[in-house]
Amino acid sequence: MNLEQSFTYPFKNKKWYINILIGSLICLPLAFANYIITIADKKLIVFYAFLFCIYIICQLVTSIFIDGYLCVNANYRIITGEKNPIKWNEHIDNIIFSGFKALCGTLIYKIPICIFGMLAFLAYVPKLYENLIKPQFHFPPDIFLTICTLLFFVDIILLPAFITNLKFKSFFNFKLIKNIIKNNTIGFILIVIMFLVIALIYKSIQTILAIPNFLFILINAFLLFYITLIKSDLFTQFIKEKL
Repeated sequence: MNLEQSFTYPFKNKKWYINILIGSLICLPLAFANYIITIADKKLIVFYAFLFCIYIICQLVTSIFIDGYLCVNANYRIITGEKNPIKWNEHIDNIIFSGFKALCGTLIYKIPICIFGMLAFLAYVPKLYENLIKPQFHFPPDIFLTICTLLFFVDIILLPAFITNLKFKSFFNFKLIKNIIKNNTIGFILIVIMFLVIALIYKSIQTILAIPNFLFILINAFLLFYITLIKSDLFTQFIKEKL
């Protein structure tokens, strides 16, 4: 697997900046919501919960376009052998439709995980009010880590099968899902490691740049789409090695 290619291929076509600009603009509302929830006062439980709901809505809507681009880009490059990323204007219908299918397909698996997390959190709620003077909104670390780990693996396990044909039924084709991982186990492990590294680097950049100005939001929007491009190529190479 050529890791350098995953990080550099988005910049090799002549008008690379147009694709990245469009993708970054689409990610802008999510980046703004991300910033607001980062600086929000977690002691204001109801207000923070409201902001978190807004963030989730932005994430779901944005994912239709971004995950759609990720999947269609990988599928197109696998089938045609194209080295450059796809252009938004040439595939927009397929991007939106595929993104909606990807959202629905992954949510079927993610919703039960989130329900489990909320039930576990509700069992923990009484402890939040042990200090009646300054109750604080925070998620139990062990529950939070478990949920994040499960959600992290949902996309990595399911999306490669969907990318092969962009059919909704692929999310439930367990034989195909198993064979993709089984036929390239090393590639799957490498994908997991790379996604973890990318997530850690992104989180570190967020922490460093989390200052009260608009520049952080713009940088975050760019990073969100750039990471999408990187993941798309990693999936492309992973699936190609399996074929």
